[in-house]
Amino acid sequence: MRCTFVGVGEAFDETFPNTSILLESEGASILLDCGFTAAPAFWRHSETPLDLSAVWISHFHADHWFGLPWLVARMNEDGRSQPLTLMGREGIHRRVEWLLDMAYPGLRDKLGFELRYKNAAAGGSDTVHGFRVRFAHSGHSIESLAIRLERDGKCVFYSGDGAPTEESVELARNCDLLIQESYIFTGPVDGHGSVEEAITMMKRARAGKLALVHLNRRLAAERLRDVDSKLSESGVDGFVPQPGDSVDA
Repeated sequence: MRCTFVGVGEAFDETFPNTSILLESEGASILLDCGFTAAPAFWRHSETPLDLSAVWISHFHADHWFGLPWLVARMNEDGRSQPLTLMGREGIHRRVEWLLDMAYPGLRDKLGFELRYKNAAAGGSDTVHGFRVRFAHSGHSIESLAIRLERDGKCVFYSGDGAPTEESVELARNCDLLIQESYIFTGPVDGHGSVEEAITMMKRARAGKLALVHLNRRLAAERLRDVDSKLSESGVDGFVPQPGDSVDA
């Protein structure tokens, strides 16, 4: 699987687009979260944006799904015809329709392609466009789901927002790439994860590589060297991606 970090920033980061990850494998692609600044960044970093197969929404905070109206409207203007799958926790159908109607009244009536919906729940599993997916709760201020995606013997874990939980650690076990929200350097902090917690999670899950995303904007601007040093000292294969970076899982 090819993993491109479309955005790596938190909600109010003026430098980096909201955290959003594009996974591509065997002609299928899934965008993991689509916040208000992530949608145009996806268009910038994807070579074939109109071919996107699905969008995963980890939770309903604006920096993780308010980019959907931009994405859907742009796809419509550019002539998309094939269906687009939108996947998230219970209620995603109703919430997306509300958001589209609020952003662009009448857009849904003019769409040249179908929006298809899949509900997800902690402990559940599904298959979407050839990816086998499973879900677990992460430790966030509202319900947020971590996701594990497997295809052709490769595995990627993405936390969404939230500190590691016992369930999410187990979900990430033996993944090739573990992408974990790390809002602060050391924790815990209510509703978010830390760099130190992510490193501990990486070791417990025995994952292959660790990517730290959604760093607090001050941490990303002022202490990135400390984060890199902590990763190096820990002995894990970890990194802090920049927008546009790609890795193979």
